[in-house]
Amino acid sequence: MGLTEILSYLLAYNLIRFRMLQSGMATGRDLHSLSFTITQQMLAASCLLGAVMKTTEELSTPGQ
Repeated sequence: MGLTEILSYLLAYNLIRFRMLQSGMATGRDLHSLSFTITQQMLAASCLLGAVMKTTEELSTPGQ
């Protein structure tokens, strides 16, 4: 495994943990009660939905 790949995994892990921290603070929940896997799945679904919505907007714009 290359150094770039390891650093990419560490970055993704830390970004997911940071999002969990933000969510926990916003809702007042204990951070230990939040699931890493569920947060990861929700972020992936959110990114996928955002990509689909952007593509749909681009396709529906007249003049392209």
